[in-house]
Amino acid sequence: MSEHIMYAGAGQEAKGCPESQDCSEFQDCPKSQGCPGGRELPLGEHWRARALWENVFSEDSARFLDYYEACVADHNRIFADEVNGEIVSMLHLNPYRIWMGKEQADVSYIVAVATREEYRHQGRMGRLLRMALGECYRAKEPFAYLMPASEKIYRPFGFRTAAYQDVLTLGSVMEDKNSRLHCVRADHEQLLWISEFAEKMFSGACPVRAVRNLPYFERIWKEQEAVNGGILLFMLEDVPVGYCLTGLEDAAEVWEVAVDDSLPGVTCSGALAAVTEYFKEQLPIKVSGILPGTRMDGINSREISWRPITMVRIVCLEAFVKRLRFDRPIEALWNVKDDILPGNNGCFEVKITPEGGCARRVEKHREAVQVTVEELAEAAFGLRGLRPELGGSLRALRPLYLPELV
Repeated sequence: MSEHIMYAGAGQEAKGCPESQDCSEFQDCPKSQGCPGGRELPLGEHWRARALWENVFSEDSARFLDYYEACVADHNRIFADEVNGEIVSMLHLNPYRIWMGKEQADVSYIVAVATREEYRHQGRMGRLLRMALGECYRAKEPFAYLMPASEKIYRPFGFRTAAYQDVLTLGSVMEDKNSRLHCVRADHEQLLWISEFAEKMFSGACPVRAVRNLPYFERIWKEQEAVNGGILLFMLEDVPVGYCLTGLEDAAEVWEVAVDDSLPGVTCSGALAAVTEYFKEQLPIKVSGILPGTRMDGINSREISWRPITMVRIVCLEAFVKRLRFDRPIEALWNVKDDILPGNNGCFEVKITPEGGCARRVEKHREAVQVTVEELAEAAFGLRGLRPELGGSLRALRPLYLPELV
């Protein structure tokens, strides 16, 4: 029986941690005695990380890695642990300019978390993660995020799940008799229209999202080519009314399905019908990245799987509070605890209004309210309410939409 589905999150499979479900890899243990602490690779050595990527993420093609080296690793940060001159453990910090409500911020997306099998469970990755978060703190980034292979690996480091992913597996061509949409492959000259359309559509649906400007889509264009895909336009007669991203490696995949359903005859169900018709020779097709709040008819619940997709962690408390909003002005004293980043520990005088916030370190005060960075993150991203004694009436930064692959 088909159901009405309201999508609350989105994304696609990312380069998470390939460690086993035992999270001891990220914690101090007897095996870690004497292990080196790792370092940040200078830009000229970024190419050395490719061997470990090929070892751990063997499903990725040479074409994709060529793209990553040329378009991502040319400006990201890579932290690595080495043994006898060989990189045995690494993580990458990929920079993104994002929207947090009405303000922009620079944040890091943690990807390619990997350790060679024979060096796992020795505490190496835990030290790299602490080192990387420390650098993010020094850069005054409000938060960092990742796509986890397992939530329990990252929870001890203060990460909390802020978005979930629904994945549709469509095995046949959908029918929508009321839809007149069809798909065409986008031309490079249409990227400006796509970027302007995306910023317009996403601004109302997703308070936390990457800035989708023309340079963003210039890179995405290359990324889709690297996974044997591209960008499709949804057309109503000869007028574009939306787009989606596609990949075609082991199987056909579609993500970031966005259409202007305020227009007559334009629905997400119609877009999916057009996609399945376009890929009818490659079915079944996996679809993810439906915009939060999108309603669709005609989807069977058996075609849907669900999983956590984005975990977030407050990095620099002052930068994070700056972007918070309360329905009414508040002033409070918070005694903040952070087990990983000592710069966030201590007493802060916090002032937050409907226009923005400020956190200023002050001398310890007995009336300060105890709070952890994890609790603040959960409240800020709408996972729980903020305790009244902390101020209450926080405007949650959700839905969060960060489905980027790398």
